[in-house]
Amino acid sequence: MEHPWSLRPEPRDRIVEADMPATLQITCQPPAAARSELRPEFGTEFAQRHADARADPAEFRESMLPFLDTLPENAGPPNIYKRFPDLYRLWSQMSELLMNGPSPFSQQEREVLLAFAAGEMGCAFVLTGHSEVAYARGLPRGSIDALLADIETAPVEDRLRPVLRFVRHLARQPDDVTRAHVDAMFAAGWDEQAMHDAVAITARAAFMHRLVAGFGFGPLDPELAASHARKRVERGYVRLYSGFSER
Repeated sequence: MEHPWSLRPEPRDRIVEADMPATLQITCQPPAAARSELRPEFGTEFAQRHADARADPAEFRESMLPFLDTLPENAGPPNIYKRFPDLYRLWSQMSELLMNGPSPFSQQEREVLLAFAAGEMGCAFVLTGHSEVAYARGLPRGSIDALLADIETAPVEDRLRPVLRFVRHLARQPDDVTRAHVDAMFAAGWDEQAMHDAVAITARAAFMHRLVAGFGFGPLDPELAASHARKRVERGYVRLYSGFSER
């Protein structure tokens, strides 16, 4: 029986837009049944619960308690950060550099990409939290919902659309990302650091999605998210948490 992780040529139909010959690549392609388990779509219980919770947080808050009895009912990622400060101090420092350090993307654009990636993954907790950060940085309210509804018609600069298409594929179907998605970003004027930052921001959203889902956090209260977002803009990703310091 063929091993599910195989060395094989990349199918032509997956790189046709890149206008390049098929090359021998190492690809991680589990069988179709396994892929559906590894990459669940929006029909999953968790995604649906978070979508419902985002629509009416007050109604669903009591039904989504953390999985650990040692955590308070309104627990979130900061509770985990405090339990493992040596680890999450580094995580926060990385996040500060990624989201507020030098980048071809503005701070607002990076928050848009993070919130958008979380929305594409079906994680309303992260979507709500980082949408509010983008709005606190001046983005017109409702813009991220418009992007999630339709990238092509949402009120965003045209040069950002290929980045959003790339993030959408990477968030929902990472095995289907092709050279064409990257080339489209380059054609719009973005450079290799922009490509890296888009990947890293999407990866950060994926990590936070798993943290939230793994501990059963949610939903995030919109008013609390807005207050937290203003503090994040003022303090950044490290000084936001007591006990963490810039080192």
